[in-house]
Amino acid sequence: MIVKNTTRESLQKALAQVNKQYAGNITWKRAPEALNDAGTRYRFTIRAIQSTGKGGRLSATRTTKDGEHARVGQSACWHAHGHFFDALFKVSPDAVIMAGTSKITKDAGNWQDRNIGSMFVPMYYSDACDCEK
Repeated sequence: MIVKNTTRESLQKALAQVNKQYAGNITWKRAPEALNDAGTRYRFTIRAIQSTGKGGRLSATRTTKDGEHARVGQSACWHAHGHFFDALFKVSPDAVIMAGTSKITKDAGNWQDRNIGSMFVPMYYSDACDCEK
């Protein structure tokens, strides 16, 4: 992800805030990397420390022998990302996040959900975790 109109300190504060909700299980996969000399534009990625912990994501395509969705890698779930964005907007209200082709701002765009499965076996980002259980 790329974010503009913020600081490294604001990103760190947002991560600390989201970790209060996710039992300290969210960290940087890619630590914030400054993309400009002013230090207001960064590239970063968050992930779950333990895929089975709070905020870990399930696979849309791989299943266990019981038919449940399997955990693959340590990607942070949709909810962890949404809460991180909310926390970032509290400390940097003018921040703009580019996640893929999505533009996420304080006023619009956060909590966008989409199908990560297939047309025949759909699975939405919001369902690819255990947060709501």
